[in-house]
Amino acid sequence: MPIRARADRSLVRAGARSRRVVRVDVTAPEAAQGAERPRLALSLVLDRSGSMEGKKIELAREAAVSAIRSLGERDRFAVVVYDHRVDVLQAAVDASAQSVDAAARTIERVEALGSTDLHGGWEAGCREAFGSISDQRLARVLLLSDGLANHGLTDRGEIARRASERRLSGVTTSTFGIGADYDEGLLSSMAEAGGGNFRYVATAGEIPRYVSDEMSEVLALSLPEAEIEVRGPEGLEVECPNEFPVRRVDGAFHVAIGSLVSEQRLSLLLDVRFPQAPEGDALPVRLGLRSRGEPAGGEPVDLVFTVAGHEANDRQPADEEVQRERARVEEKRSLRKALELNRDGDYRGAAAVAVKAAEQLLLYAPGNPEVEAISGRLGEEAEKVSREMNPVTRKLLHAGAYYSIKGRAVRGTTVIRSRFRTMTTARLDLIPALEEAAEAYRAAPVQSFGGYPDLFVEWPLPEPPDARAPLTASDEDLLASEVRVLWRPDQIPVTVVFTSRPLAGAAPWHWHEDLCVAIASTAGLCAPGGVSPSAFVAYQTFLHGLRERGIVPEEMTHPEDRGCLYDPCTTREGLERALSTATFCDECRQVLERAGLFPEPALSIADVIRSLAGAAAGGVN
Repeated sequence: MPIRARADRSLVRAGARSRRVVRVDVTAPEAAQGAERPRLALSLVLDRSGSMEGKKIELAREAAVSAIRSLGERDRFAVVVYDHRVDVLQAAVDASAQSVDAAARTIERVEALGSTDLHGGWEAGCREAFGSISDQRLARVLLLSDGLANHGLTDRGEIARRASERRLSGVTTSTFGIGADYDEGLLSSMAEAGGGNFRYVATAGEIPRYVSDEMSEVLALSLPEAEIEVRGPEGLEVECPNEFPVRRVDGAFHVAIGSLVSEQRLSLLLDVRFPQAPEGDALPVRLGLRSRGEPAGGEPVDLVFTVAGHEANDRQPADEEVQRERARVEEKRSLRKALELNRDGDYRGAAAVAVKAAEQLLLYAPGNPEVEAISGRLGEEAEKVSREMNPVTRKLLHAGAYYSIKGRAVRGTTVIRSRFRTMTTARLDLIPALEEAAEAYRAAPVQSFGGYPDLFVEWPLPEPPDARAPLTASDEDLLASEVRVLWRPDQIPVTVVFTSRPLAGAAPWHWHEDLCVAIASTAGLCAPGGVSPSAFVAYQTFLHGLRERGIVPEEMTHPEDRGCLYDPCTTREGLERALSTATFCDECRQVLERAGLFPEPALSIADVIRSLAGAAAGGVN
């Protein structure tokens, strides 16, 4: 079923305009084997202002050339560059080999100079894309910038409004903020209103990768221009806390959730406010999925809310998971707003946003300890945003909040349905290993772990005086609890948290049964020339991810080394040997076979671990 929905409460208050929170879970259909993807009209808009000089403009040129070379001959493309002037380097043209080669040569001559007419450059790109729209062709503008809009139209709200108008005309906008100086409020609001994606590119060296991520999504769409349609009684009002655009058309509310790729999973919340009605009335709400204005398959979901008196409303049980999700989204939404005010120098206003949100959460779900914890965290964030912040830290926090609100993983990548639903997370120092392991799993011929990486933007533990100090039991409990505030167990049954600090007893991992969270340590295992960090991440993902199928590593691990992935691996040498051979002994193979996991996906999992371990050693075994 492509869409599911559930509400925090089913009763609404008689004689009042009650608000209820509805969580909607969407899974995009798998693209049919051999099916033609929608044709694309792509406009690349590159900032060539003076601040892009050097490595930034060089890698932006490289990313742009790579993007147009990834197109097919049925697609069209245009290239626009801007500083204080706007130049259309390549007007919209079919993506033939000849036109791509000619455009690539032109792009390679672009140099950085001047100020920044961001709106003018983007608008020119939109015009080129709009001219190529058809029933069979989608239009998307990719805007890369490292700075501010300081020439031409510069008002954030007006530019976002125009991005919304362009979205309604069929042109989607995705934005890339590069470095520490761009206006995160402007670029994220343009992408949000424009129906596309926003990505924070911390360094110039990451530009090609982020543009490649975006192009991979654009070329793998299975549900273009998707919307959730909501119908209900007269007087119903609908808002989306995830800040997807909402508009009312012919008595129904349409929530524009963007274009979804094959098997993408997306969860969002709706704040539904009901009209006043007499006690005993039933108020039906119907939710359906649409794509490009047409029903997108699957039956709509019907929820029925009953009007009841005050006493019944006060007694009704609440869905605590939906409440927690609403609190988490509100935390990220208010943090995002506070960080944008902080950037503008309004420190008092930034703190006030966070404090007000913290107070409102306590009123929304009184007595819910997880919501109270989120409220408390917002209070701490209010103190941080009340003073000048490091620009890089602020942008990292802002991007993390934006991705969380939009249901995306680190780097703004999509969350894809996979055979096992295992989350890996860490702080920044281990994120490259998580990304490498996740990409290896995604590239495997037999899918096992979607393995999308995510991170704690703010690591919830204080830094110890000695980084080699082991995590205490209370430290681990805090980490595991924090995970379950961030990610719901119904969607992420198993989470593995990686740390470079050692664990008590020098154990490579500890399992927290009550929360279904593993804490795994790379300390002493991933020294230079030793075990590959990405191989260790892939191994731990496998070890704990199979718990979802009843394969418990504590029961599978044998006391002696057999050259098997279920060897004890208590030393670095033993771990290195197990990962580089990555096989299963006869006994373990039989257990996996009975569980329906051998030969596949077990052999593909072993291949991923072996290849990552072999690559670190200088070759693949």
